[in-house]
Amino acid sequence: FPLPVGLGELFGRVDAISGEWADGAFTAMWRRANSEGKRHTWLVLDGPVEPEWVEDLNSVMDDNMLLTLPSSERLPMLRPNVTLALESADLAHASPATVSRVAVVFVDEAAIGWQASAGALLHRLVSSAQVAWSVEEMLAELLERALELVQTDCAPMVALRVESVAQMLVSLFAAQLGRLDSVEDADEDAVERFFVSALVIAVGGVLDAGDRAKFDAFLRNDLRPELLPPNETGTTVFDFALTVTARWQPLAQLLPEWQPPSGLTQPELAEAFPAMVVPTPETVRVEGLLALCVEARRSPLLVGGAGTGKTTLALAHAADAGEEDAAWHYFALCGATSPRTLQ
Repeated sequence: FPLPVGLGELFGRVDAISGEWADGAFTAMWRRANSEGKRHTWLVLDGPVEPEWVEDLNSVMDDNMLLTLPSSERLPMLRPNVTLALESADLAHASPATVSRVAVVFVDEAAIGWQASAGALLHRLVSSAQVAWSVEEMLAELLERALELVQTDCAPMVALRVESVAQMLVSLFAAQLGRLDSVEDADEDAVERFFVSALVIAVGGVLDAGDRAKFDAFLRNDLRPELLPPNETGTTVFDFALTVTARWQPLAQLLPEWQPPSGLTQPELAEAFPAMVVPTPETVRVEGLLALCVEARRSPLLVGGAGTGKTTLALAHAADAGEEDAAWHYFALCGATSPRTLQ
């Protein structure tokens, strides 16, 4: 996290009015980690290694193992209980002093692959080993080919990385499975339908209407018909939602009843009109995806042109969440918004 904050917010600074020292975010965590002698703590700084902030950690990484603050206070590292780790794509901007102090561990993306992280997450989220192994087999069989289709034959709205997609797919699958009273309630077909539903969202969710038909054809060529919704003219798998009992249901049947507000005068109706949301199959689909992402503890990203209802749908979903379950705030961002401004 060091990149979006200044040195004062990271390590601390002296208040210009009171003259008192105030710890920054990293210093506060450093004090807490090094005050607990019975616990093992890893402090991980994730992001590009920049000389502006990493030079202040050189004294930590050498034999002194001391964090020297701008206030001249020196805080020792409690080894072996505390470990400092830097996670970065490279050390292109690190000084020779920093490079000579770190122990470099190169993680080769090709050597590890996405299967290790996805498999670990799957076995952590799914209690049934049999279900987890079944999902791992489907991941190995379908994920990379589905991504290849999206990246070569389609025009995705957002670029996809197989590692991120795999973890998203696993999280969405586990969230759907978690809606059952027990994992044992899911038979083999139900497990596979939950997987297909998660695959459609995680991989096919970045496709527009034209490319969705290609993704639908890919699934129908590779999967048993009973795992997919009916192959009706003019519809694709994106026009259906999976119920809690792993049954496909057309989105058109899930439309809530809607009536325009009554008893309003013409000026009042004109004022309320911009805030009206008439349910459509697409709004039902997006609202269901938002709810599923929240259950899966995954952050959704709504992509679309101006006036397509992204903000309206997100705010409506947030407003429906009870105050006991969630707290939310609305920020309007633009191209000129910087990380420091947002914080």
